[in-house]
Amino acid sequence: MRLVITVFFDLWVATYSDGETCLWITAVVACVLFFKILLTDETLFTFAVNKEVKKKLDLVFDDFWILSHAVLVDNADLKLKCVVEEKLLIYLQEIERMVLKQLYFRTPSVSLSDFSARLNIPKSHLIYIFKYHATVSFVEFKRIIQIYDSVDMIDEGYLQSKTLQSLSKKAGFSAYDPFLISFKEITGVVPQEYEKMIK
Repeated sequence: MRLVITVFFDLWVATYSDGETCLWITAVVACVLFFKILLTDETLFTFAVNKEVKKKLDLVFDDFWILSHAVLVDNADLKLKCVVEEKLLIYLQEIERMVLKQLYFRTPSVSLSDFSARLNIPKSHLIYIFKYHATVSFVEFKRIIQIYDSVDMIDEGYLQSKTLQSLSKKAGFSAYDPFLISFKEITGVVPQEYEKMIK
């Protein structure tokens, strides 16, 4: 704005300075410096980091994920690193959408291969994610999600009309005993105690 006003007065209003002050030169320099600072790598990097932090907020299980791109990777996985890290947040959001909205882990026999096929993400990419960007293994992640799902069902009153065995099957466990053990390990109480607590 200053550049436009200065050039206008210096060039078209002869009574202002008759071109002697050359204020428009300082205005041009100020504009150049402004755009140079705006477009430097550090400024753009800060913008990218803020954008990444904003995306991070969309993750429900952010305590499961390691979002840092500075993870130490084995030499065998260096090629995968470039590909996966570029799409990491998209992959994590897809994983969470599949397990939370589509409740995909309610099927007991879901394997990593099945999960990758359903997500349309290469299996090698999922292996990389759970190896370097997750605090738990895929099997542990599946088990925790199943318990969270069963807790949600108890909160909605599932046990008022159905049994614990049917709850364990609906949550995706193939047997009742592993369900009880996992529930107590993750929540700290057995399902009956949890139901009493919420009442």
